[in-house]
Amino acid sequence: MPAKIQHYAKFLKYCLVGGVNTAVDLILFFLLSLIGAPLLIAQCVGYSGGFFNSFILNRKWTFQTYGPSGRQFIRFIGLNLFTLALTYGAIVGLHDQLQWPLMISKIISTVLCTGINYTGSRLWVFSDPAASI
Repeated sequence: MPAKIQHYAKFLKYCLVGGVNTAVDLILFFLLSLIGAPLLIAQCVGYSGGFFNSFILNRKWTFQTYGPSGRQFIRFIGLNLFTLALTYGAIVGLHDQLQWPLMISKIISTVLCTGINYTGSRLWVFSDPAASI
């Protein structure tokens, strides 16, 4: 399979896994928001909801990496903490500063940060040092 097609196939798999993770994130986020949890708590819990599922499915299915996973997991945590901070900042900016609806702010923030997370996953977390990028 040509490299460009493989790249698109990986991105499609990543998006499918991300769809499941995003659904878990949104459900937890909005349930916690409905009961009055602080925005930061709702965002952290929601984002964490799909975290382990994301690591396992992306590692095995999307990027097909095997062997010891400790280094990948540490990098995955770092990348996701970075992305969590970006999404939280975007939510605060859109919702609190611009007064956009919370749901719209959350969805836009998630979509904007998906590309950053995919690129970090592909090039840093799950990269194969022996393969070309």
